[in-house]
Amino acid sequence: MNKAVLISIRPEWCDLFFFGEKTVEIRKNRPSLKMPFKCYIYCTKPVGNVIGEFTCDKIRFYFGKSWLVKEDIEDVTAGSCLSLEQVKEYAGWRKATSFIDRKDLYAWHISDLKIYDQPRKLEDFTGLHDTRFGMRPVEVKHPPQSWRYVEEL
Repeated sequence: MNKAVLISIRPEWCDLFFFGEKTVEIRKNRPSLKMPFKCYIYCTKPVGNVIGEFTCDKIRFYFGKSWLVKEDIEDVTAGSCLSLEQVKEYAGWRKATSFIDRKDLYAWHISDLKIYDQPRKLEDFTGLHDTRFGMRPVEVKHPPQSWRYVEEL
């Protein structure tokens, strides 16, 4: 069983994938998979389907508890189509009262993007639930809030 990731992305960001403008996806965490790994793109409502896939071949890390250096943040998040202010808002750094409250960020690099001619439904995927005995296949009924493990198609 090969593990992959099903990632939820809003339609306005999916459009940026199509045009090759977005080459990095910013998240607050990352999967425990060796790179490269496959990511299936679930475009959220009103689309509500899996519209394509990409290979994540690199993940850059920004340690949120360090000093917030504009150039460092911009370097890690380059290609995400997010402004510095949007990155700070997403990471919760605006509300952080101390370095302890600041969250880390992960920049998933997007390569080998493929947009499907026919979108796929969630039911086409088998989710993977991590148990103490290993991964167990489960039905995918709802899109992930951020991302989830699935079996690679």
